[in-house]
Amino acid sequence: RGMQGVRGLIYWAGDSNAPERIVFCAGNYMHALNPLTGQPITSFGENGRIQLPESAPEKYSAAPAAPTIFSNILIIPGFEKDVWAFNVETGQRLWTFHTVPHPGEFGFDTWDHVEYYGANAWSGMALDDTRGIAYVGTAAPKPNFEGMRHRGLNLFSDCIIALDTRTGQRLWHFQEIRHDI
Repeated sequence: RGMQGVRGLIYWAGDSNAPERIVFCAGNYMHALNPLTGQPITSFGENGRIQLPESAPEKYSAAPAAPTIFSNILIIPGFEKDVWAFNVETGQRLWTFHTVPHPGEFGFDTWDHVEYYGANAWSGMALDDTRGIAYVGTAAPKPNFEGMRHRGLNLFSDCIIALDTRTGQRLWHFQEIRHDI
């Protein structure tokens, strides 16, 4: 069930608290391995892996694009939607940015109905490693190219979103298209 394909891995050089590691997604898990031995870093999550959060009811999530790392913060774009950050040393989740806003969040009122699968970040992201800003590109609401099912502005679909990597807070966004028709 759900998206299983993934692309890319990332190397973290470690710091005084934790050894270097290679981090990558496989299926619904993010793994951390010792680059010299290929063995799991057992202090990361449960025996070297963490399960990625589910974005939609009764679906498994996956991260189809490579994560990025700022300091010790591992940022992962979700295939179904959302962007997550984890501590690269421990695997502890630090924050979640909802690409389809939840009730009470900025942009929630721009959707005419709850969207469980859409505004995903399947294409990846870029990182400003000086300022700690992740630039995330999102796709359309689902199904693609059917704007008549999605009235409203539908933030944060079809956007470039600048996120503070330390907090997950939106710094700004630019929505390219409101309805993919």
